[in-house]
Amino acid sequence: MTPNRCHYLVLLILFASSLAHGSKVQKWVDEDGQVHYGEAPPEYAKSQKLDGRISSIKNDNVQADQVTLYSTSWCGYCKKARAFLQKNRIAFTELDIERDSFANRRYKSMGGRGVPFLAHGENTLQGFNPDSYKRFFKLNNLSN
Repeated sequence: MTPNRCHYLVLLILFASSLAHGSKVQKWVDEDGQVHYGEAPPEYAKSQKLDGRISSIKNDNVQADQVTLYSTSWCGYCKKARAFLQKNRIAFTELDIERDSFANRRYKSMGGRGVPFLAHGENTLQGFNPDSYKRFFKLNNLSN
């Protein structure tokens, strides 16, 4: 076996092993009362371990008819997007793409290239602009 094939075989085995074992999922609530799911909650958060693995929450907690905000902890525009959603009483789930590998894979699979990244079904919106958010929610029948 050539060295390149050997490397690919090792990577394939490691990847398959990580899928089989999965990561433990935890649930936590941030200081704003927003519920989060992921592998590693921030140090300040009181978390609850869930019985499933990340692959098992895909259909239960990230649903097509739900608004999902993909973000990072350091992003100022993510904070503005979160505040906009809360102010306008839009129910949403926030997933940190740096702390949650499931969220990162899902974000990338939808074409995410930066944060904040908003998704509702197959509709997505990159970045934050209040007017764009208003149009997005009006088009998705989510406006109050």
